[in-house]
Amino acid sequence: MPNPFIEIKYDLERRLPRIEISFDPPLKEDGVWWMDVRLHGATAVVQWIPKISKFGVSEGTVTGFTHQPDEIYPDAASASERVIQILTTAGL
Repeated sequence: MPNPFIEIKYDLERRLPRIEISFDPPLKEDGVWWMDVRLHGATAVVQWIPKISKFGVSEGTVTGFTHQPDEIYPDAASASERVIQILTTAGL
């Protein structure tokens, strides 16, 4: 079964070729996955929580692994679309 978090990473790289991604897989198999993304000074953070199969998205940078996401999405496609929106409309 494909990892939906990796799918978001590949989708963002394909659609935003200049994106910078810092990717942090969990230490434990059922832990939270983290991805910091940057494009032209705009930043966002994506989390994947496998236990509940949901994606968290936060605008800006996040400090600490106890951060609760600003928004929750039910699937990888929705989370990816929101991240693209954040990164491409920042500062408008």
